[in-house]
Amino acid sequence: MKQKSTLLSLTTVASCLSVSCSFVAQHQNICQRNKPLMPSPPRSRSTLFAENDDNKNNSNSNNWGDFANPFKAGKLFREIVDDALGSGTKKRKSLYFDERFLELGEDGIPIYAEDLPSAASGDSMLSPEVLVVGATGQLGRIVVRKLLLQGYKVRVFVQDLYSKTLNLLGPGVTYCVGNLNDYSSIEFAVTDVDKIIFCAGSQDVEKSKEIDKDGVLNLVRAYCDVRAADYGPSQAAKRKLFKFPKDFDFFELEDEERGQWIQNDFEHGVFYGRIPTDRTFEASVRSRKLTSRRNSESVDLSKAGFIGIICRLVADGKVYEAFFRTSDGAEYRCEFQTATKKHKDDNLRIPKFMTVRLAFSDFTPSMGTSNGDAAQFDASDVQYFGFRYRSGSNPGARGRFYMSITHVKLYRGQPDPEFVYISDAAIPPVVTPEMVRHDVEQIVVPEILGDDNVDKGNTYEIFNTEKVKRQQSKTIERGRRLGNAETYYKYMGEQTVRNSGLNYAIVRVAGFNNAPGSDGASRIELSQQQQEKTRNNGEQQNSDDKLELVSRADVAEVCVSSLANPHACNTSFYLRNRTRKRRRKGTPSQGNENSLDYKFSQLKPGM
Repeated sequence: MKQKSTLLSLTTVASCLSVSCSFVAQHQNICQRNKPLMPSPPRSRSTLFAENDDNKNNSNSNNWGDFANPFKAGKLFREIVDDALGSGTKKRKSLYFDERFLELGEDGIPIYAEDLPSAASGDSMLSPEVLVVGATGQLGRIVVRKLLLQGYKVRVFVQDLYSKTLNLLGPGVTYCVGNLNDYSSIEFAVTDVDKIIFCAGSQDVEKSKEIDKDGVLNLVRAYCDVRAADYGPSQAAKRKLFKFPKDFDFFELEDEERGQWIQNDFEHGVFYGRIPTDRTFEASVRSRKLTSRRNSESVDLSKAGFIGIICRLVADGKVYEAFFRTSDGAEYRCEFQTATKKHKDDNLRIPKFMTVRLAFSDFTPSMGTSNGDAAQFDASDVQYFGFRYRSGSNPGARGRFYMSITHVKLYRGQPDPEFVYISDAAIPPVVTPEMVRHDVEQIVVPEILGDDNVDKGNTYEIFNTEKVKRQQSKTIERGRRLGNAETYYKYMGEQTVRNSGLNYAIVRVAGFNNAPGSDGASRIELSQQQQEKTRNNGEQQNSDDKLELVSRADVAEVCVSSLANPHACNTSFYLRNRTRKRRRKGTPSQGNENSLDYKFSQLKPGM
């Protein structure tokens, strides 16, 4: 009986809505025909904003004119049906900041880190499943064999299932057919995958662009999207912390006489101001007090395994800093360099969009405050967050400073790398934004000229040109010429992996050969420096002169070993193959210095 009455009420509501919609539509058509063709009076921008606010405030009122709009009519119909059935779907407005980045339970209360399911819980004895991209290549086949020997489940991403492909990899793997330009096939391939090894490459420049630039971007997006969709926000690589224009009013200037905080035409938050001659000038914009459900004075950003922030912004090439403040007044800051790009006019440079990844471990106590001797920032007691411009970090800067902020997100940390990427050893350890020339798709460095009358700022040379000439006499089986467009695409792939929020390990290799692998790791060298002083006379010699083609077996061994090594997380390093072991005189040898675990432990994350 109750179900019949519910169906009867729904039928009555639908009939009433249908009649009302037709009546209002006819009434508006008649009024429109009888309305004189007179131009509407001009309205100011403030008047439009006021009208928009009034419309938002009155959006929930019973305005029967909304039934003329099919979208609004359907929305009101759903609200009436929900009210009739007693199952309202209106979302309550959150009063707590931690509900933005923590998973909510069925009752709307956030689930904290100690309540989240651990990745190691449950079936802990199951081996991780690794997706290998580029598995049919010479390096990829060795990676697949080593993964199988170490007990991993292996999934390969191939373009076809011809007998030639099946004979290369054998029956011990799971095949996924597709290509890096087909997003749906990538989504299918990364479903339920724990880690990815990307060892694909091409000798053709156009294919290199499709693989290392567009392909890596599609792969990273699909991997993050599928994981968040299948396992919920608790397993998402990134969670939103601030997004503009939604959180524009949540930020304010600390000193209104120093700088401006406005919205641009894209509704992004813009922090700008005039730079005085005072070298001690500082201007900052910060958030209001952050509160959580468990603490009304601060919020814990380390919940659910977050280890840093990712900022999307566009600025003028100056140095800025992000800072956190805790409830005890301590401040921790981290500087970052912004970038500019060339305009059509070569003499003009304009701001450039960029993504900045800042780990919590990179934040250091601010000098001149009571927390000068404070411990490392742990993000467990955050009360404020903001950005600052400091004249001391920008000596000689004149005019204005400008930074537009799109969003700030938190990214999670994992005990082991999730994405291993094979890159190019021609990429220098430190690449400034000015060195990346997107117009010519090259990595360049300023040319050092002897004539002081020549403008050095506008003169460039292709990076490592001399090294390319030296390498022309060698046979690099991969077909790479260091310093060309392929190096640029590899660098773009590195940036995509870094900005994804995933834990990564980037392996830079000069070239490959088919030599047998090393006995253990005695001939494998992992270094984060590209130049070393090796000559007896004190002259600096480029370490690339000593680089040799690396055995594919050694590269595969490093890739597979990094998957289970926490020291390899978020590191970029050069893989070299030495012909003999070198050790300084007087330096005592260590028993484990030939193990990969020891060599991974010497790497510094973030480089």
